[in-house]
Amino acid sequence: MNKVIVFCNNRMALPAIQILAQHQILSGIGIPDTNTELEQECRHFFGASNISIQKLEQKTLAEVTLNWLQTTQSHYVLLMTFPWKIPASLLNTLPNKFINFHYGLLPQMRGADPIFESIRRQFNETGITIHIVTSEIDKGPILITQKILLDKHITHGLLCTRMANLAAQMSQQLMHLLNQTNLPDGEVQSEHEAMYYNRANLNDVIINWQTMDSKSIDALIRACNPWNKGAYTSHGNWNFRIIAVTDAGQSDTNSTPGTISRGENNECHVHCKDNRKLNISIIHSEEGFFEGNMLFEFGIKSGNYLN
Repeated sequence: MNKVIVFCNNRMALPAIQILAQHQILSGIGIPDTNTELEQECRHFFGASNISIQKLEQKTLAEVTLNWLQTTQSHYVLLMTFPWKIPASLLNTLPNKFINFHYGLLPQMRGADPIFESIRRQFNETGITIHIVTSEIDKGPILITQKILLDKHITHGLLCTRMANLAAQMSQQLMHLLNQTNLPDGEVQSEHEAMYYNRANLNDVIINWQTMDSKSIDALIRACNPWNKGAYTSHGNWNFRIIAVTDAGQSDTNSTPGTISRGENNECHVHCKDNRKLNISIIHSEEGFFEGNMLFEFGIKSGNYLN
């Protein structure tokens, strides 16, 4: 049975790693040296086994990986949430030995955080693509794809959990391929369908009340929950983040987008450009986490604007 080493940087990889360990094909776990929390968690779960856990440094990745594969007699390296590009020297020395779990559909969702983008852009589906690693990021031949339907209430955190569980299922499918004499060539990606999304920057997580409709605002907020503690907005010089909203129905006025009004149950409503209102359910500020109507306690009044 072919052995594998897993490189990871997020606990989202743990369910799949546990499956590999249960089937006794996991020989090692590699974690960037800056992620001490994940290292401790892996040592807690796997420290009593014969699975080696290695801190990785980017500058010595090639040398350490080659030595580690030899000492553990491993055949493949699986990348799950791993942030670094694999050096060309390694890919040339060990062709078709590095396999990536991409937490989005390829080639339509290339990039650093397809989970964020799939929610923000209100896609109907996403999924996981397992592909062979090549020198070009997210462009290698596809081995396995499975899809997840996205509902209108999904958050970044909920989707990460679903992805983690799906990756565990797909790791069992992958094991059958890894135990073949030769790894399948995989399906070449269509460049005609390809899209690449950069990692979200500050401007990507700020609500623009003037240009975004209520559905786009809700989607952005869910895409930022919980990793960014919500999407940014402001009142005057005070910045805070909205973590959750609910639809509050049709706006009964032609209010300027971003206008605050008080609902019947002391709810804090904000008017949107599509003449709908959103009820602000939860916010986060330097002072802490609060229900949305606490905005009135912070001095915001009906008729005020969010920037």
